[in-house]
Amino acid sequence: MKVIEKDNLESLLLRTQFIRALSADDKKTVVASTRFIPFSKGENIFKQGATINEFVVLLTGLAKVSVENSTNETATIVKMLAPVSLLSVSSMFDTTYKATAVAMNYSMVAFIDKTTVLDIVKKNPKCLLSLLEYSHNFMAEAVQQIVDFGQKTIKSRVACSLLKIARFGKNDFIDIPISRNDIAQYSGIATGSTIRLLAEMEKDGIIVLDKKTIKIVNKEELIRISKIDTKED
Repeated sequence: MKVIEKDNLESLLLRTQFIRALSADDKKTVVASTRFIPFSKGENIFKQGATINEFVVLLTGLAKVSVENSTNETATIVKMLAPVSLLSVSSMFDTTYKATAVAMNYSMVAFIDKTTVLDIVKKNPKCLLSLLEYSHNFMAEAVQQIVDFGQKTIKSRVACSLLKIARFGKNDFIDIPISRNDIAQYSGIATGSTIRLLAEMEKDGIIVLDKKTIKIVNKEELIRISKIDTKED
């Protein structure tokens, strides 16, 4: 794995949407209050229910944010994120994390002292608006996902998930480290059903499956399937 110099990590941190609105002095304050921590694939970046002490920013790699049920036996992925992204969208308002963030591959993550950020936000309306906008967009996508779970066929849900995941690849080629179980949790259905539906899509010439990759070869049809709103599966 490639080691990233601290100066480069700081440069990535300053690209974060809400930090871009800060003055030069406030940016220095934020950098001084930040810890940079590497995470390996599968490691928890933060855990649902843990106390929030920091704002968390994904600088490199990929991460998934999921909500676990009360027994921690199953989870629903509500968002997958690429750099540079704020992972802890509720940090301003909550005292504990409402979801779990997991590194999907080797990732560098910035942990910014919460008190420092809140002190800066109080005197910088642009920074506050930026945080609120980011939080709104994050929640809007999560709400749309809930609507999709209630209105779309399970095949439509899988199609929606593939289209979202494809944004992280190139030319509709999904080669990021994502499992069939991840796709199932992102779609809100069982893993077995996901595997079956992926096989059907391959048979219909919509995608091509490999052990670790998925290529979308008929995007128009995948989009059509993703828009089918009916509970009849």
